[in-house]
Amino acid sequence: MVSHVAAIVLAAFALVDVAYSLDCCPRLTTALGSHVGLPGSSLYNESTSYWAEQQETLLPSCVVRPTNAHDVSSALVILVEGSCYFAVRGGGHSSTKGASNINGGVTIDMRGLNSTTLNDDNSLATIGAGQIWGGAYSALHEVGVTIPGGRDNAIGVAGSILGGALGYIAPDAGFGADSVVEFEVVLADGRIVIASECSNSDLWRALKGGGSNFGILTKLVAKTTPLGDIWTSTAVYNASTRTSIIQAFYDFASDPDYDPKANLLMTYHYSTTDGIEFSNQFTYAEPIVKPAVFDDFYSLDGQIANISEVTNIAAYSVEQDGTSPDGLWQLTFSTSFKNSVKQLEDLWTLFIDSLSDVDVDGISWSLTLEPIPTTLAAATAERGGNILGLDVPPEGIILTLGSFTFASEELYNAKDSAVQKLLSDIIALSKSNDVFNSWIDLNHAYRSQNPFKSYGDENYDFLKATAEKYDPNGVFQTLMPGGFKL
Repeated sequence: MVSHVAAIVLAAFALVDVAYSLDCCPRLTTALGSHVGLPGSSLYNESTSYWAEQQETLLPSCVVRPTNAHDVSSALVILVEGSCYFAVRGGGHSSTKGASNINGGVTIDMRGLNSTTLNDDNSLATIGAGQIWGGAYSALHEVGVTIPGGRDNAIGVAGSILGGALGYIAPDAGFGADSVVEFEVVLADGRIVIASECSNSDLWRALKGGGSNFGILTKLVAKTTPLGDIWTSTAVYNASTRTSIIQAFYDFASDPDYDPKANLLMTYHYSTTDGIEFSNQFTYAEPIVKPAVFDDFYSLDGQIANISEVTNIAAYSVEQDGTSPDGLWQLTFSTSFKNSVKQLEDLWTLFIDSLSDVDVDGISWSLTLEPIPTTLAAATAERGGNILGLDVPPEGIILTLGSFTFASEELYNAKDSAVQKLLSDIIALSKSNDVFNSWIDLNHAYRSQNPFKSYGDENYDFLKATAEKYDPNGVFQTLMPGGFKL
């Protein structure tokens, strides 16, 4: 009886939310005209297409596509005055349902703010909050520079930067957030403010990993890094390579003379099509074929495929999009641990054990391991730091990203508990091996994780205080329910 009553109450609240949103949509249309799309319009249909299928199942009452910060300000004032629930989308590449779309509310599609411009000497790039990494990389590559950021073409610049942004040149240039010298942000009361080291410096620091808890980012200015062509290689190995490839990975990540131009992702992967395998993604920030830093991997037995090329980050990001197409159901998680051969070996065993519940067609089941070397920490410090709270030991930290793809909603729902169990088991294993690290990568976190608390008590308290200062009524904690909250 209680659950029946509760369901009626929740349904009533849902109707109220929709009613509020429907009331806001006419007001938004009056204020912003053709920048507002209703269901059935081309603007609406374009704005409700997402990477993860669970995001696409949400249907907003209307969509707003601003083209400048003043449009965003006008929309936000109307939404707050009408107590309308809303979401903000850039690239729309999150696996967390509701992170950048909303059912019955208003979705603000930022992709009309998609410019990338450079100053006279190409040392600073100004990027609109609706730009995707492929677009930014292309514009920057034309003049021989880049900024650290997302790996795939379609990932939104703003969303990934607000979560840190860890990409191909991270060992040399740090997180993408580290390079940002200025943010333009629309606050809950409609004010458009600049956050930099000299103006609203607390907000500037909070936005370097603090997510969407403070306002709506409309553009950013970032220091560029010189970069031309790069070398990339993807090598696939069978499971018999386990001992030697894990040792090579540990040695690479813990090298006291780590080459900051080198980046490596090692993935434990399974699908019924591919079977059980290791997949290594090598990148080197110069056009040097088979650089010596990866020598320990070239001679490994058990290699079954290898594709390599000299390319550029813009082109490579487009290629990477093809490895994770739109229209599938996605789950991700993030955890980290101190680099350790025993942990890497035990993690492989844990991964194999987890397959007993997922040996069916239509599932891709992966753990991707990314070294966080001391060179990255040094680059972060050199560029002014961030809010992530990372303390990297000499042997490095290994970021562990769970990535699970499902061909149907039924599989997505059925295997969700297996994903949660694997995450819980990895954390328990890290603690048992005395290598646990608290940092959670916001951009890949599972919906029940709390990335902000993983930054440490002092940083978490700072984020809370900053949010309360710039959003005293908690608009971005309540009216924008998607994403990770403080």
